[in-house]
Amino acid sequence: MVGAAARGGGLGIQLYEDLFAFAARTHATRVTCEFDVDPPNPVSEKFHARFGFHEVGRQRVGSGNKQVSLQLREIPDGTV
Repeated sequence: MVGAAARGGGLGIQLYEDLFAFAARTHATRVTCEFDVDPPNPVSEKFHARFGFHEVGRQRVGSGNKQVSLQLREIPDGTV
């Protein structure tokens, strides 16, 4: 999560690039995340789609007051 004051400065991109590099170094084959879909968060949805994440499920959280999209990005052969 990147705070509103820091958004648009590339911090989220840098964080995910570092995460994928770490995943590759450690031979991880997938990275997962989640973002809100109820209430909707279209900015996060677009951001994660840009990195190749896709939905693998949804889950109600917070006593059912919120729904999140469970996202997955495969990393074939541990490469970015």
